[in-house]
Amino acid sequence: MIGRLRRKNGFTLVELVAVVAIIGVLAGLLIPTMYNVVINSQIASANHLAKTIRDRTAEFLTKLDTQMDTHVGGAETVVIKVDNGVWTLTGGSSDDWIDKVNHWNTLPQVTTSDAGSKRDTELLSYLAVVTQGMGTAYIELHVEYSHVIGVVLIQGASQPAYVMPSLQDMRDGVFDFDGSDKAGRLGDGTVLGTSPILSFP
Repeated sequence: MIGRLRRKNGFTLVELVAVVAIIGVLAGLLIPTMYNVVINSQIASANHLAKTIRDRTAEFLTKLDTQMDTHVGGAETVVIKVDNGVWTLTGGSSDDWIDKVNHWNTLPQVTTSDAGSKRDTELLSYLAVVTQGMGTAYIELHVEYSHVIGVVLIQGASQPAYVMPSLQDMRDGVFDFDGSDKAGRLGDGTVLGTSPILSFP
């Protein structure tokens, strides 16, 4: 009687193999799906941040327009780097503005705590204040006169990717993503946030 109870409470080797096989099949089906969900969420997050930078820059340019401090520079790209809350900007000059004042930035670097006094007159300080908590990012901001043509953003990076969308790509709304099979992700796995969101040609 005791021997029979032990056999009823245990699993046979065949039953264990069947359970392991079922778990293996389910894992084989779910892992690629979960991987795609993670990648899609990274792309969506980067696109959202790029749109935020684009919208806030457009607000700043509109505000300066109303004050007659219009951006009169033609098509150009400025590079913004955020390194753990420290913002720097490369490109642009005082010649880009009708009043000949540098409304990009005058400080070599900006943090949220020291940006307050210049937030109404300089783009870098304005972005540092209105997008607190950015962390680390590499941003290319494409502007022409008082219009933001597009923004490219890489979260967690301080350098550009090996291939980046150009101003013309932003105008056209397409980019080949270096032959990747997913818009928003390069072949090496780098996620590019774009605003407008770019699609394949």
